[in-house]
Amino acid sequence: MFGLIKHHQLDRQNYDHFKKNYCGTCKAIGKLYGQKERLLLNNDIVFLSELLAELNNNPTDLNHITINSCFSLPKHADQIPAFLKYTASINILLGYHKVTDNIQDARFKWNIWRLLINLQQSNFKKAIKFLSGVHFSTDELERSIKKQFKLEEDKKSFDDLKKLLNYYSEPTGHITGEVFRHGAFIVNKPDLSSTLFSIGALYGQIVYLCDAVKDYKKDVKNNRFNLFRFDNKSSTIQIDPLIVQETYQYLSACVCQIQNSLALLPISHIKINLFIKRIWEGVDAIFYTHPSCSLKKKKKKHYFTRKFDRALNQARLISQTVNFDWLKRFSYPLIAAFLIVSFISVPNIIHASQPKHEEPDKCCECCGECCCQCGCDCAGAGCGC
Repeated sequence: MFGLIKHHQLDRQNYDHFKKNYCGTCKAIGKLYGQKERLLLNNDIVFLSELLAELNNNPTDLNHITINSCFSLPKHADQIPAFLKYTASINILLGYHKVTDNIQDARFKWNIWRLLINLQQSNFKKAIKFLSGVHFSTDELERSIKKQFKLEEDKKSFDDLKKLLNYYSEPTGHITGEVFRHGAFIVNKPDLSSTLFSIGALYGQIVYLCDAVKDYKKDVKNNRFNLFRFDNKSSTIQIDPLIVQETYQYLSACVCQIQNSLALLPISHIKINLFIKRIWEGVDAIFYTHPSCSLKKKKKKHYFTRKFDRALNQARLISQTVNFDWLKRFSYPLIAAFLIVSFISVPNIIHASQPKHEEPDKCCECCGECCCQCGCDCAGAGCGC
């Protein structure tokens, strides 16, 4: 599915909650707008659904949603909570503009996206009608989308990378901010609208810049606009490593600001950390694995190599506790052989024998800024950037 934020490694409870919102958004689209529209389900809209569900805090909201059963739709539209109707309609609206953008970027005049947009016309108008009914300004959205297209047509360049990143990502950030902001009114929490706008605006910028990184190679190949193709002349298939590093730091600061804004919402600290962790996973998946980038993580040892090393270390520790000198000579190889066989034959032993490790916080607890950039005494300590 489209979108940045995924559900990589969730425990059972959080996975079920994610799936309730994921399937709920998807089924709301199917019930309100038809089955074919479900193909354009956006994971970032699901993130908004999760956020609004937390703010609405009604355990019965998703009772009529059956997870992992794609053809089981709610029987009546009244069974769909208001925030899912809202996110489903936003998904239709943004999906339509996504197809429009793909038509602009297509190499050939006639393509499958032109066929798809004709099939979407009626549902697009239906979504606009619904959103107008809940007082969402679709005109404001249209203006921001046109502004984004205009900026990309003008291809303005900057000497300062941060100004460049902010200039091109701001319209998309504004669109996402408005979508998140209005969600506060849908769940009857108007006092949280400015906080949700801040979260959405920053998140929209992150999505735009990650897409630019991800699509860089394809844009170079097809000679299309990409903000990392300075003056639209770059033909290298990889972005300059220094630019990649600075962009990653810029996004790191955005994620830290999102974390600070999420802390202002009436949701649990555990849920906030989970949202931030998933945003980081989405960003890291692009910057550390995509061929357009050059950031490299330290290569992990092969699973069986780690098992072997762990068994030898454990054997060495155990053999040191043996009191008899004559037994020490034979204890290490015997214990090592036993542990190696045990670790390989029972996979969970290696995890049980290792201490639990939690990822370090990306943000400074003192000032909320990124650890590698703040001026506190803790600067750089435990920073995951």
